[in-house]
Amino acid sequence: MSREIILATLSAGGADNVFGCVTDPQSGLVERAFKGEPTVKGGHGTVGSDLIVACHSTKPLINVWTWSKDQVYSRLPCPGQVSALQCSHDGVYCVAGISEKLYVWQFPVGNLLAVLSGHYQVINVLRFVDDSSLFLSGGDDNLVLVWQTASVVSAAARGRPPHPLHVWSSHSLPVTDIHCGFGGMRARVITSSLDQTCKIWELSSGQLLCSIMFDSGITSITTDAAEFRLFAGTLSGDVKQINFYEQPSLPNSTVQDASRYGPLIFNGHRQQVSSLAVSLDGSFLVSGSSDATVRVWHIGSQQCLKVLKQRGPVAGVSLLLRPQSLAGQLSPGTCVIQPLKRTVHAVDVGSQSWGSELGVNGTVPVRLTSLDDVEYEVGRKHDHGQQKLSNLTRQEEDEQDIREQMEKLKRTNGQLYQFVVQQLARKTCSKPNEEGL
Repeated sequence: MSREIILATLSAGGADNVFGCVTDPQSGLVERAFKGEPTVKGGHGTVGSDLIVACHSTKPLINVWTWSKDQVYSRLPCPGQVSALQCSHDGVYCVAGISEKLYVWQFPVGNLLAVLSGHYQVINVLRFVDDSSLFLSGGDDNLVLVWQTASVVSAAARGRPPHPLHVWSSHSLPVTDIHCGFGGMRARVITSSLDQTCKIWELSSGQLLCSIMFDSGITSITTDAAEFRLFAGTLSGDVKQINFYEQPSLPNSTVQDASRYGPLIFNGHRQQVSSLAVSLDGSFLVSGSSDATVRVWHIGSQQCLKVLKQRGPVAGVSLLLRPQSLAGQLSPGTCVIQPLKRTVHAVDVGSQSWGSELGVNGTVPVRLTSLDDVEYEVGRKHDHGQQKLSNLTRQEEDEQDIREQMEKLKRTNGQLYQFVVQQLARKTCSKPNEEGL
């Protein structure tokens, strides 16, 4: 039994009432088939080690499954049709792309924390970095936006419109996939597009490091854990491998013809590649395609080890560590999932109600012990202090103005007094002289 499993999800057009299945990559045996409605590309994710979430392909719904059962565990109505879905790695936040807006929910209590605007067309893909401090969104408007999770939550709580950290507009056609490396804020990000390019970015500065051009539109990308190799799925069904250590290292460099560095080609799919995943040890690659197959490849030889036939077009594939609850019962710590709210929740960090909102595995998803809440609380107190300081400064300025006006009035009054005294003195001096005459 392998330590990793393949989670393959299906898109519309396949068998009815089938969401996806779990397969052992070594034996090829299906361990569990999940019942439910199909999803869309980039429309599924996992919450902790207990839950699977996926958006409905045609209805404004998010379905939730547990690893221990094949039936839908919960159905969550949404404000609109979800085109992309992603959950943070700590299981606290769930981000959904609905039309051109991003909805950020606190999971699983269902509080709507923010509604983000920044895209101009439908959002296709969402990704969190490994420490969940940032998330990225890409859409049909050719844009990739980088958002700070803590800033989004804290700004929305204070009634301020959140703004993206970076806006990348180098692609000329819709963005199809985003891959985030390891390292949090210091990670490197790879974006792909139908404009036949993959672009490598430095996340901290937002600088474009390299652009790789292919001979076909790119639909999915991934790298191995060491980030030595790039795998790019194309519209034609091929998967192309590019070795990073053979690429030029100059900033803003462009690889005009990727074939000069290989590329090594995994040829077998008959239609476009919808999703890619690499094993933790970097020995094999898993690809899902619209031709209703999932293929397991040996990376060293580019040979296909297994062909796993599915019951419909594949929307996404993931290689995950085997959950303990896959063969057991529902974890005792899994709590009831609350409906998703449609109005922005007013976050009060000091409220006692946060202590009763348990997250996945019985943990408290939002407390002052988390970095997000500490940053929010520090920002809130800083703003409060700045407001007090501003009020105090304004009061001091007003008092100084009053003092200056009083001094000016005193000088004017003194001048008037001197003028009156001089006039009276002149009149007094002139009267004796007139009497003497």
